[in-house]
Amino acid sequence: MRKLIEFLRNDHIQAALVSGLCIIILALFFKKYLHMADVPAMEAAVPALAFTAWEVFNAKHRGKWFARPLFWNSIMLLITIAIIVRRLYFM
Repeated sequence: MRKLIEFLRNDHIQAALVSGLCIIILALFFKKYLHMADVPAMEAAVPALAFTAWEVFNAKHRGKWFARPLFWNSIMLLITIAIIVRRLYFM
């Protein structure tokens, strides 16, 4: 159990899990509510692109407020919500 907790405290694991969770949320939303077979490629890739941006910022600016995983995880969740709202109300 201790190794699992240490594993989940890793910043990279947290960001990767949030990115994957966002992609799964998008897929479920598109399938259940919009009745689309698959998520458009660009919209599915946005959380992964945010994860990649976090990796770059983390490597270059380690320790700064905008390189922290909580900030980028929040951005990934907000992007996912923005995609859902855009599809619900503007498409």
